[in-house]
Order: sequence, then structure tokens, then C-alpha cells
Amino acid sequence: MQLTGSAVASNDYALLADASVTIPAGSLSADFEFQIIDDTETELAEIIFVTMLHSDEVDLSSLPGQSTAAIVTITQNDAPEIVLDSAYRITSEDISELFLRARLSTISDQSISVPYTVSGTAANGQDFYILDGSLLFLPGSLESSIRVNIADDNIDEGVEFFAVQLGNPTNALLGVSSSIVTDILDNDIARVSFVTEAASVFEGDADLDIEVRLSKPNSQAVAIPIVLSGSATAGSDFTISSTSVVFEAGETSKFITLTFPNDDRNEATKNLFLSIGDVIGVTLGDLTQSSVTIADEDPLISLRQAAFTASEGDTAFQLFAHCLPHQTALSLFHCSTEEPHRTSDYNGPSQIVIPAGSTSASASISIVDDDLYEGDESIRIYAQAPSSGQFTGNTVLETTLRDNDEPQRLFWTLTRQTVKEGVNYATMQIELTRSSSSVITVDLEYKNGTRSGMLTTCPLCSE
Repeated sequence: MQLTGSAVASNDYALLADASVTIPAGSLSADFEFQIIDDTETELAEIIFVTMLHSDEVDLSSLPGQSTAAIVTITQNDAPEIVLDSAYRITSEDISELFLRARLSTISDQSISVPYTVSGTAANGQDFYILDGSLLFLPGSLESSIRVNIADDNIDEGVEFFAVQLGNPTNALLGVSSSIVTDILDNDIARVSFVTEAASVFEGDADLDIEVRLSKPNSQAVAIPIVLSGSATAGSDFTISSTSVVFEAGETSKFITLTFPNDDRNEATKNLFLSIGDVIGVTLGDLTQSSVTIADEDPLISLRQAAFTASEGDTAFQLFAHCLPHQTALSLFHCSTEEPHRTSDYNGPSQIVIPAGSTSASASISIVDDDLYEGDESIRIYAQAPSSGQFTGNTVLETTLRDNDEPQRLFWTLTRQTVKEGVNYATMQIELTRSSSSVITVDLEYKNGTRSGMLTTCPLCSE
């Protein structure tokens, strides 16, 4: 082993054996020990570099992360150390003042004075103000600070910095860090942003202007790159006037123009994202991305029904139409039927209209609850060509209308009747449980007699 550094052998440390390490057979590690000498001198922190020189049995590693040199730092216990809160800070011109703080590692009963010097690209008295002098710790105190006032000018300038370097203190020691570097960000540099965060358009809409704005005039020309992304495809879904915006000196507003071709394809809604790329000469503002949603003007339309059966006792049943947002109202279909009669069995609109910008609409088919026994009937609604777009899926909606009336029943008004011979004829009455809309013919059979025949009646026909 080789020991070097600012620490001195015999004064600051002592070897307990020779400067070598023996790793026993079967082991993967061994310790190298030396003694740290506790003196009474007031001195700075010292360093020992411990370096492996060679081994007769194995090679020294040269792989990353496997170092053959180690560092031991000997800190002092004879006087307090001065520790800085931070070695690096960032501030801005609009911060009127800040404090550079330092602390003692332990309380001292003596006054401690630390001189400091100031340097850097920022000018003291122009970009910031700091008093020359010393950092002072009063007896019994643990903290002290240097006050710095930052100047807020109107000069468009780059990032500047100043550094405060601590000198040799009295009655104390400097810690590991003895300087503070502070960057001053210029708040006069222009910030570039979009004005509009999001917009929505349809195919075939008028041109859309996207504004890009600087927070203040720049002293020289600056080019702002625009990066495009999203599901929309340039050329087929949109065209753009330029993917770079150039602000001449003194300008604060520029526009990017987008156009949206109207095709006949049915396609999903597309998204276009415009982002501000890497900039030079300005900084990014609050809104660095603007999005545009491009809706298809030829949407796919789907139909569905709330139920496949309905009863005469129900008030109505519903039909629904769905599509993506569109720019103009869509007339979708009219009602048609094969079995029931419109107005006598049901009533419904001749079309469903989806309003502009909406994604769905419904139609209510009202049911006529009559007293006629008709049996189950089917209402079929056939979709016709929409005013825009096209249908997807089933275009015929069928609903079975369940009759809630009992079937017609016949019975004799009197089941037994006695007549005398000599009467020209006998009258027997047949009744229906309810009136019928059609003529009803009943076959009669005579038993224990010689006559058979037919009886035709139309009692209380409704039509």
C-alpha cells in the first residue's frame, strides 16, 4: 500500500503494521487499519490517499466501479468547522435579495471572523450589490449570513454569476466547501408560447390560424421550430403553412395557418399536436403545445333499439342512433312496417336527426293500446340513406308488439229454450266477448233432428 495526501504520517496517523494487506485463503476480503492521531493543533481537514501498488498473486482491477485507490478525510475536533448551506444557487433578477448562509459545526465561545472575496461575470454594483467585509460569528452563535441585493434591470442579457470565496477564518476551520456560486437568470429574456391550448375543427372547415407569441420584443431575430405529432397525417388530414416561425427584432406575434381538406372517407377523429422545439435566444413560456382535434364530416352511424319486444300496454319504445361529432345535422331514416298499421297500432317520427356537434339522438315510437285482439305483430324500421356519412352494422330494427287483449270468445245468450209447435221459427242469440272488426261465421250442428245448416251474423261490427 502507498499512503499519500495532506495528512502527515506520525503527526496525523500511524500505521499499526507494515503497509500491506493479506487476504486469507478462502476469504474475499481483508481489513487495512491505521490509527488516527488526536492532536491539539487548529488545522484544516486533511486527506489520506491509500493506493494499492501491486500483488504477486492477482492482478489489480481496472474495471469501472472497482477502484484500487481510496480516500480518507480526517476532520478536526479542535475547532468548529464552517459549513455552507449550499455550494451552488440559482436566483433571478426579480428576486430583490437573498442570503448566503453558513453554519458552525459546534458552538464556540469565541468570535469567529471569515473574510471573503467576490468574483464572477456579474458586476458588483450593477447586477448585484454585496458589501465587502467578513462573515462574523458572535460567541455562542451557530449561524451567520451574507446579504446580497439583486438588481432588476431592463437589459436583455444571458445568465451571469457571482462567486463568494471564503478566506482563512480566525478561531475556526473551513469545511469541505469554501465557496458559493450563484447564477442570476435574466428576467428580461423573451418567453415564447402558444396563445391557444386546444381547438376543434371538422374536415372542410375554414383555415385555422395558430398564434405564437413572444412575451416581449427581442433585440434580434429569432427562429422558433414547430414540431408536429399526433394521429393526423400531413397532406391528407391537414396542411401547414410552415414548421418554423421567425420573429424579426421588435415583433411579438406570428401565425401558423392550418387547412383541413374534406374527403369522402369515413375515418376516426384525428389529433394534431404542435409543440415548440429547442429554442435559442429566447426561453420557453407557459404554453409550449397546442392541440387541434379534426373530426370527420362523414361519420359512421350505428343504430340500436332499447328492446326487441314491447306490449300494447307500454307507452312507447326507443330507438337510438350514434356517430362521431359532425358539423351539420344528420337525417338518418324513416319508419316503415309490414304488419301493424301506423296511427292505429303505433305512431312514430319519420326520421331521427342528430344535431350538429352531437354524438347521438333517439326516437320514441308510441304504442296505441286498443281493445282489439290482433295477436303479436312486428314493427320493422328500415334505415334509409343518411344526409351525410354511412351506416355501419344492422340497418333494420325489428320490434315485436305483444297484444295485451284477450282473444274473441263466443257463447249462447240462453243455453236452453222451449217453443211450442206451431211457431214458425225459434230465435237463439249468440254473443261475442267484444266487438269484431270483421264478419264472424259460426258453424252450427243440429243433433236429434233432421236439419243442419249455417248461421251468419255480424253483431256490432266496428267497421
